Amino acid sequence: MEPIRIQVDRVPGHGYLAFGLDANLNASGDTVEEAIENLRDIIAGTRKLLNRHPLEKLGPAMLILLAYLDSHTDTLVTTAIRVAVDTSELVEE
Repeated sequence: MEPIRIQVDRVPGHGYLAFGLDANLNASGDTVEEAIENLRDIIAGTRKLLNRHPLEKLGPAMLILLAYLDSHTDTLVTTAIRVAVDTSELVEE
C-alpha cells in the first residue's frame, strides 16, 4: 500500500490548505500541522462514510474514491509546501 500524496499551500491571511492530490479531498488550518491533521480526519471520515453504504448504492465517482482510499495507507506524504504571493500565484517554498 502506498501513502496518500498531499500538497500544502499557505495563503497569507488565511492559513494553510492541505490537498489530497489524488483523493481530491482538502482541509484547512491555521498551521501546516493543523491543516494536515484536519485532512487526515477528512480522509478517515470519508473512508468510514463510504464503507457504510453498499457498493451498489455508490455512484461511479464514489466507487473510484473508495477504491483509492482502500488501496492506500493512512500515511500522508507532503510533496510540496507552497506560499501564495498573491491570490492568483503560488510559488514553491
